[in-house]
Amino acid sequence: GNTYKYNGDSYGFYLGLDGRYDEYLLGVAVGYTAGDVRLRTVSGPSAAGAPDRSDFESELVSVYPYAAWQPSERLSVWLLTGYGQGELEIEERRDAMTRKATSDTDLWLGATGLSWRWPTAGGLDLLLRLSAAALHGETDGGRFDDDMPYDRTETDAQQLQGEMELGQVFGFEDGGRLRPYLRAGASYDFGDGARDTVTGEFGVGFKLHWPRLGLETEWEGQARLASKSKRDYREYTGTGTLRYDLGGDRRGFQLALRPSLGLVRGVALDGLGASGVALDGGAFGGLGTPGAVGGGSAPGKGLGLRSELAYGIGGARLARGLPGLLTLYGESGLASGASSYGGGLRFEAERLLLDAGLRHDGNSDSEFLLDATLRF
Repeated sequence: GNTYKYNGDSYGFYLGLDGRYDEYLLGVAVGYTAGDVRLRTVSGPSAAGAPDRSDFESELVSVYPYAAWQPSERLSVWLLTGYGQGELEIEERRDAMTRKATSDTDLWLGATGLSWRWPTAGGLDLLLRLSAAALHGETDGGRFDDDMPYDRTETDAQQLQGEMELGQVFGFEDGGRLRPYLRAGASYDFGDGARDTVTGEFGVGFKLHWPRLGLETEWEGQARLASKSKRDYREYTGTGTLRYDLGGDRRGFQLALRPSLGLVRGVALDGLGASGVALDGGAFGGLGTPGAVGGGSAPGKGLGLRSELAYGIGGARLARGLPGLLTLYGESGLASGASSYGGGLRFEAERLLLDAGLRHDGNSDSEFLLDATLRF
């Protein structure tokens, strides 16, 4: 086979507006994403002479209406739909000759889910989450400028997911709370590249919040088992978060540590459960970001540590008459021999949240993130 090198850039902008009416939440988000990827063959059968090179440039304009219904503190239901339209430009260089093509792209997305909490006497509670998602993408066929045809392509991905969590809350006289829990979930993928893939997840952990000591921590051990035909994949991880805030009000110095340990057996299976539509309790009440279908993973293990040091300044003013909390933060990470670092600042007021940061990882990838939220 061939060996490839690639690099690229991408950026995106999203703007959302929603409103709450009694137990209903209605909103819409619009987005614009663009990027380019440059792929070059550096060795292999087709690398003789001038290296083959392919450049891809894409842009997508999308709209996502969403809604949620929460008739009580126990039950919430959400729904998201989306449509995007854009363009893909391809430039191929082969044997010192270049050809180009442009195709229209379309994306359809739909997802729904519910969460239900059943509290019982003595602090015991049961949490149930169910969700379903479907993604469909199309790229038109056509011809390169040298009249060479290329085919129309379609991609489909679907997933059903369920999770159950059982926990017990213990309270202390000085205001501390401890909640150990058990968690079990399963997902079924039946789209392209992940047909008939069944994944099971099992976890056990605890959360501890102790305001008097400025301590908040969570630790969890998790097993993830996936099966597709005769291919199996097993992943065992342990993760933790230790956050220290002496004043308990996010002012002054704060420190957060997140160690992790992972062990992988088998080859990772493609599918939504790994890198597609992740239903992870995100901004729309349970929807993550649609992504590309991932590849395989070799057996191995990894030890990682992420840290964040922050300093909060109370009473800061972004503008006249707009006091809030200004936080400066720096972060670093080390996992499987690769390091990352970054930093930024965050401003929080009664109706405004601004967050700007820059991150860089050991693969020479950098990203700038800007998040602004205005509440009416």
